[in-house]
Amino acid sequence: MWKKFLVIVLVAVAQANDDKKKFKVTLEKVDVEADPAFATVTAAIRNENGGTVVDISGNILQDIDSDVFVDIFVSTEGDPGEFKPLLKAEDIDFCAFDKNNTMAPLLDMFLKDINNYGSIPLKCPVKKGDIHLKGYNIAHENLPSLTPEARYLIESKIFVKMDGKDRHEIYHSKWIALIAKE
Repeated sequence: MWKKFLVIVLVAVAQANDDKKKFKVTLEKVDVEADPAFATVTAAIRNENGGTVVDISGNILQDIDSDVFVDIFVSTEGDPGEFKPLLKAEDIDFCAFDKNNTMAPLLDMFLKDINNYGSIPLKCPVKKGDIHLKGYNIAHENLPSLTPEARYLIESKIFVKMDGKDRHEIYHSKWIALIAKE
């Protein structure tokens, strides 16, 4: 519990800091996978306006009414190619999230950020149909000013309850991004 409190305090202090440090976020790699019974999804990085952005497109193949859970992991690179855990949020109840978005600040920040770039489900029930993001990049304005310059691995997983299992993985993404001062 104290770790969550410490993270919240550090984020608040960092955001209150008047240091107007600007970051450039360069997306280096985005891998996405989906359970083909639930969705199809592809991702591509492209250059735009002197930076990198990602386009994601896909199709949700069936409605998911409840029992959707999300894990998010953020790691930093120590030795080349070796990432060490920095932050994690596990077993976030996505269907309860829109009623209490303070339970997972990482997910809240991400969902608010992507909302302007396309059509991705932001709450339950998740309805079948097309999904897409166009020209998305992690907004440097959302990063606390104390964010260390580093290469980051941002990993997300989506699970549903299925066939008596609590965690049937239906989506997995890995993003590698370099965050550096401008």
